[in-house]
Amino acid sequence: MDTLRWFREESRQIRLGMLISRYTPHMLLEDGRRWGVRHEALHPEHTLVDAEAIRRARQQRKKMVVWTVNDAERKRELAQLGVDAIITDDPVR
Repeated sequence: MDTLRWFREESRQIRLGMLISRYTPHMLLEDGRRWGVRHEALHPEHTLVDAEAIRRARQQRKKMVVWTVNDAERKRELAQLGVDAIITDDPVR
């Protein structure tokens, strides 16, 4: 959070995102107020994302950018759920 605070103090123009792994799934529920820094996007590991996670992100007015999705079927599923972007090692699939 110190890094996000630093970026926010440096410039209000920089858009911030919260990287969320399977070790920090509770961060999907955070909006940043507890740490004194707001972020505009959530970047969760794709296995943490379902329709409810998308709904909560939309309620918080946050973008949802998932990582790292290499399975074509999972990419389609996430696109149908309405994620804003997908990070992949295999963009051809």
